[in-house]
Amino acid sequence: MRQLHFYNHKYYLILAILLAFIAVFTNTYLVVAEEESTNTSNTDNTNNNTALQQQLQQLQNDIKDKQGSYNGLQDKITVYNDNLKSIQQKELTLNSQLEALDTQTELTRAEISQTNVAIEKNTLEQERTRLSIKQTDNQISEKQKQIQQLVRQLYEYDQKTFLEISLAHNTLSDFSNQIEYTRSLNSNLKSSLQDFQDLKQTLEDKHTELKTQQAEQEQTKLDLVASEQTLQGEADYKTKLLDEVQTDEAKFQELVKAIQAEQQGINSQITDLEKSARATLDKLSSTATTDVNTNTPFVYPTSFSPDWPVRGRITTTFRDPSYVFRSVFEHNAIDIAAPQGTPLKAVDSGVVGIVKFDGTSNYAYITIVHADDFRSLYGHVSKVFVEQGQPVQKGQTIALSGGMPGLTGTGAYSTGPHLHFSIYKGLAPVDPLLYLK
Repeated sequence: MRQLHFYNHKYYLILAILLAFIAVFTNTYLVVAEEESTNTSNTDNTNNNTALQQQLQQLQNDIKDKQGSYNGLQDKITVYNDNLKSIQQKELTLNSQLEALDTQTELTRAEISQTNVAIEKNTLEQERTRLSIKQTDNQISEKQKQIQQLVRQLYEYDQKTFLEISLAHNTLSDFSNQIEYTRSLNSNLKSSLQDFQDLKQTLEDKHTELKTQQAEQEQTKLDLVASEQTLQGEADYKTKLLDEVQTDEAKFQELVKAIQAEQQGINSQITDLEKSARATLDKLSSTATTDVNTNTPFVYPTSFSPDWPVRGRITTTFRDPSYVFRSVFEHNAIDIAAPQGTPLKAVDSGVVGIVKFDGTSNYAYITIVHADDFRSLYGHVSKVFVEQGQPVQKGQTIALSGGMPGLTGTGAYSTGPHLHFSIYKGLAPVDPLLYLK
C-alpha cells in the first residue's frame, strides 16, 4: 500500500509538470500569436497613415499653387481698380466713359478667373479636410485598441490574490517592480483616455470646418453666377449707351444730365414720402404684435441693429473712387453681387416708406424706415412683396434682386445683377459696412 501511495504521488507530480509545460507552451504560443497579429495590424496602420500623409502633403502643395494663382489675379484686379480711379479723374466725356466700361469689363473677367480659382482651391481644401478626418478616425481606432489592451491587462492583474502576486515573485525587488508596472498601466490608461477625448474633439472640429468650407463654396458659386451675368450686362450696357448717343458727345452729356436729375428726384421723394411711415413706426414701437417668423409676441425695436439684406461679394464700396459712374454721381451705397432674382431681406424691423416699382425697366427701389431715425434703401429690385406703409420685421423677404441692363427695375445706370444698398441716418447717407453685422 505504501508503494502504491508513493507511485500515486509520483504520477500526480509528473502530471502536474506536464500540465505546467502545456500551459507555458500554450501561453507562449498565444502571446506570440497575439504579438504577431498586433504587429501585422500596426504595420497596416502605419502603411495607411503614411499613404494618407503623402496625399495630404500633395493636396497642401496643390492648395499652395492655387493660392499663388489667386494672389496673381488679385494683383491684376488691383491694377484695374487703380486704372478706373485714374479714369474717374478725367473730364466726363463719352470716350472716358467708354474707357471706364472697357476697364470695368477686364476687371470683371479677372474677378471671374479669380472666383474659379477660389472654387478649385476650396474643393482641394475640402478634400484635405476629408482625408484629415479619415486620418483622425484611424488614430481614434488605434487609441481604442490601446485602451482595450490596457483595461484587459489591469483586469487580469486585478483578478490575482495578494498571495498569488507574492508567490509569483522571487524577491521583494520583483514585487516592487510589479507594483510600479501596475501604476504605469493606470497612468497610461489615464493618458490614453485623455488622448481619445482630444482626438474626438479634433474630429468634431474638422467636421465643422468641412461644413464651413462647403457653405463658403456655395456662396462663391453664387458670386460666380453674378459675375458672369455682370460680364454680359456690361457688354449690353455699352451697346445700349452707343445706340442712344451714336458717338455724339452732346447726346451723351444730355443723358448724363437726365440721370443726375433722376437721382436728385429720388432723394427728394424719399424725404417727403417717408414721414407717414415714420409716424406709423412710432406707434408700433409701443404696441405688441406677432412675429412673422415664429408666430410669437413681438415689439418693434427702439434701436437700429441691421443684418445683411443678402449674402454676396461687395463689388462697389461706399463712395468707391473706382465706381464706373462716379463721374456722373457719387455712390452713396454699397453694391452686393447677387444673381438676378435673389430674395432680399429687410435688414431690420420697420415700416415700408416707399415702393417705387412699375414693372418696366425703370429704376425700382424700396425704402424702410427704422428706429433711431435710420432708413434703408434697396435698389434695382426686379419684384416686390411689400407695399407702402406696411410694417415689416427683420429677415422678412421684401423683394427679389435685379440689375441686369434692360430688365425689370434696373434703371439706366447698372451694368449687372446686384443689390444697391444704402443706409441713411436722418438725411445723410452713411457707410452700411459700419452697421451691418
